Amino acid sequence: MPRTYPKNICLVILTLAISIAFANGESIADDTTIYKEITESQLLTLLQSEGINAEKFSEAIISVTLSGYPVYLKLDPTGTLLNFVSPVEGITSSLEKINAFNQTIDFGQAFLFEGTPMLQLQLNLKGGVSVANIKHYISQFARIRALFDSSLRN
Repeated sequence: MPRTYPKNICLVILTLAISIAFANGESIADDTTIYKEITESQLLTLLQSEGINAEKFSEAIISVTLSGYPVYLKLDPTGTLLNFVSPVEGITSSLEKINAFNQTIDFGQAFLFEGTPMLQLQLNLKGGVSVANIKHYISQFARIRALFDSSLRN
């Protein structure tokens, strides 16, 4: 019988296996390349090179689906701060559940926005972040988003 792997493991393997070609004409970046800022075009190219369907949602906001969950990536005007935000639609949650989840993670923050549970993570590029670390944040956010969904449904 063929061996199957969870989606999150496949995403991690995929993120480690693919090099990133940035849209501004730079040569293909390897995992050790350091970026202190990123443009929307570079971010779109990075995501798409990882096999992630990414599209511009609105000004400075990119919409993606990670492990089946909607995620919005917002760049600040300087390109040095990348904010990951994912709503959990169709679930009503209490602050107690949100706070309990926040106590279990060191990576990200959950909150309620107008009654909708949200998960947020910020990646600060200002000091310099490697391509490998950006890929790691993407895979970590996907993993934690799945845990967040599960914790709200239980």
